[in-house]
Amino acid sequence: MNTFISVLIAACAAAFAIFHTYPTPPKSPLLYQWEKEDGGSYFKFQDYDIFFKDVKGSGENKDVLLCLHGFPTSSFDYYLVMPSLRKIFGRIVLFDFLGLGFSDKPRFHTYSIFEQANITETLVEKLGLSKVHILAHDIGDTVTQELLARQ
Repeated sequence: MNTFISVLIAACAAAFAIFHTYPTPPKSPLLYQWEKEDGGSYFKFQDYDIFFKDVKGSGENKDVLLCLHGFPTSSFDYYLVMPSLRKIFGRIVLFDFLGLGFSDKPRFHTYSIFEQANITETLVEKLGLSKVHILAHDIGDTVTQELLARQ
C-alpha cells in the first residue's frame, strides 16, 4: 500500500511539474476574430475589464437587442445567429459576464446575479440606451429576471 501511495505521489508531482509550465494555448482564429472584430471592446466595472460588442445591424428598424449568455460560456454563444440578428435589429449589444469569456476572472471573488445585473445596467447606461429587447438563456435568464424586478 505504501508503495502504491509513493508511486501515486511521484506521478502527481511529475505531472504537475510538466503541465504547470505549459504555456497557455493560443486562441482559436474564430475566437480571436470574435474578440477583435465587429466592435469588440472593454469597459471598466469597478476595477474589472468587461468585454462587450456593440454591433451595427442592417435591419430597417432601430431596435436594440441585448444578448445575455449562459453559464459557463460567453457572448460567443450567439456567433452563429448574429447574421440573422443583424438583419432584424438596428443594433446588437453583447457582453461577457464577469468571470466568463473575455471578461476578467477575479480569483476569490463572490459572484452574484445581482452583480451581473449591475454590470448589465452599467453597460446599458454607458452606451446611452433607454430601451432594449433582451435575448437570454441559462444564467442570462436569471439576470434578466433581476433586471425586470428592478423596473
